[in-house]
Amino acid sequence: MNQEKGHRLLKETCYHSYVIDGKVVEPLFGTGIIRAVALAQGILDTLKSARLHPFTHSLPDPIDLFQLEKDIYDSGIATMQQSHGKLWRILERTLMAVPPLLPFTDEEVSLYSKGISRKSMEILLKTRVPIARKAVMHLLRSFINYACQIGIVGLDVHWFLTGNRATAVIVDDLWRKWDVDEDCPFPSGVNRVWGRDFRRSKVVWKKTGEEYGRQPAHD
Repeated sequence: MNQEKGHRLLKETCYHSYVIDGKVVEPLFGTGIIRAVALAQGILDTLKSARLHPFTHSLPDPIDLFQLEKDIYDSGIATMQQSHGKLWRILERTLMAVPPLLPFTDEEVSLYSKGISRKSMEILLKTRVPIARKAVMHLLRSFINYACQIGIVGLDVHWFLTGNRATAVIVDDLWRKWDVDEDCPFPSGVNRVWGRDFRRSKVVWKKTGEEYGRQPAHD
């Protein structure tokens, strides 16, 4: 075991990008779930505050990862953030370069295709999302809020997070029933809903429509 740990292939090394003549740069994509979620969250916050729609729904080409890293190396991330199209491309590629943030199995997707209870939801998330769960669920809430507030039609938020187009019902239930700030389900009978103008969501008692006593933060 000690010999394996000391092998040169397991030692940390600098990241060399072949599209900029092998120069050493800080990698932007594929650096792990925690950094990917933080980057995606920052981009969503920028898109939402500027009320910018998604630039494209096309399937990203993996080779673009290297080209974007080159563009960022040449221009800097601040300059890239001024470009609507490149900002959205960075978001797409960031989520493409990591495993699904909500990695549900086909069996789980089939089992909960018509909805998921709060108890099952808690077990599922604690099993499937052991790392950065609070940040991932914050991103889920932000992504859905962004799509609804901007009035986007046809943006499959669930696919970006799960990599499975059959997870729309599960992801919608997570948005409605999960308390992101407390990292647990809302009490029975409490749901996140949209206000009439769809500009902000709120958490209410389902039967009465009264707002839940402890209102979570809004994205």
